[in-house]
Amino acid sequence: FTFPNKAPNDVDVTSHDSPGNSEEFIAGLQTAPDWALSKHYVPEDAEDVLLQDLEESRELVLIEVTPAGATTPHVWQAWLKTWLPGVPVKDAMKGEATFKVLHKVVA
Repeated sequence: FTFPNKAPNDVDVTSHDSPGNSEEFIAGLQTAPDWALSKHYVPEDAEDVLLQDLEESRELVLIEVTPAGATTPHVWQAWLKTWLPGVPVKDAMKGEATFKVLHKVVA
């Protein structure tokens, strides 16, 4: 997977006084991207029940990811938009959890 893209939006601040008749932009607010993560799906196991509850409640959660070989985790605050269990493909059942990522948590 890739980390969520939190690139800020461009805000156009071009005016008739812009140097060289060029467009001017400043960094705007960071986006709150959707972040889809796949996982193995086991119907009615503890993770499935938790994801169903989080989808219904829209409770804010912390997502912590520690890349292989790293010692410091990356942590984001998010809420679960959708939990979509899938059908078996070659005996593997997978589901996709899509989170709305609000911001990175800095310790």
